[in-house]
Amino acid sequence: MVDVAQATDDADIGRAEVTELQSAHDRQRRYLDVVRERLAVRAPRSLAVLHAGSIVVLAGANRASELDVRELALELQAAIAEVAGAGPVTVAIADRCGRPDDHAPAFRLARESIELMLKLGRGGAVIATGELGPYGLLLRASSRDDLEAFAARTLRPLLDHDRKHGSDLLRTLRAYLEEDRVQRKAAARCFVHVNTIVYRVRRIEELLSVDLADPTTVFDITLALRVMDLLGPGPGREAGAPLGRPVRSPSAAAG
Repeated sequence: MVDVAQATDDADIGRAEVTELQSAHDRQRRYLDVVRERLAVRAPRSLAVLHAGSIVVLAGANRASELDVRELALELQAAIAEVAGAGPVTVAIADRCGRPDDHAPAFRLARESIELMLKLGRGGAVIATGELGPYGLLLRASSRDDLEAFAARTLRPLLDHDRKHGSDLLRTLRAYLEEDRVQRKAAARCFVHVNTIVYRVRRIEELLSVDLADPTTVFDITLALRVMDLLGPGPGREAGAPLGRPVRSPSAAAG
């Protein structure tokens, strides 16, 4: 789903506002034409329509080929951005829809994901709705300031330590949690010996005053890492890496 404008009808709007609404509609139609032209080349079995101020794309591929939906989303985002007057394009990639009844909830979740990105100041992002997982509801219910304060409060000792000593504990923590706290897998991901992971995890627990065997602690820290990802690039995450585990979004949606 791609979000390109938001307009509100009112019986008392003035002539100037009517003109502006018409202009916004014309821009949306122009963006839709751009999307359809790109789809005709990249994914001709796809459908694109305007709905509730967003461009909704139902992406389809030929049976003989697999469609990379994220790659397609980035291409559509770039194509719209080239149109004069287009602002930041935020894209939400919904889960695959297997039945007609799946489309409405997929659209709602994509719309909410775009609104979350805008609230967090991440307009122009590409996000996959499935990557928010169980954290999505908490993130949507909180303000940017509250989320930023929570992440800083939870991770600051680690961030300060890495900054002061040039260490890599935050990245290690991320790998450790994303590998379900399996030391061997975290070591392979970090290209270090498993004993190094054991030492680093112990040091992380000391700095944060936590026990990473506690499920509540794991949830809180994972949420803090997810918030940090959604707020933008920072320590512990390579530039251009996916948000948390694979994610993305414009003012548009695909499913």
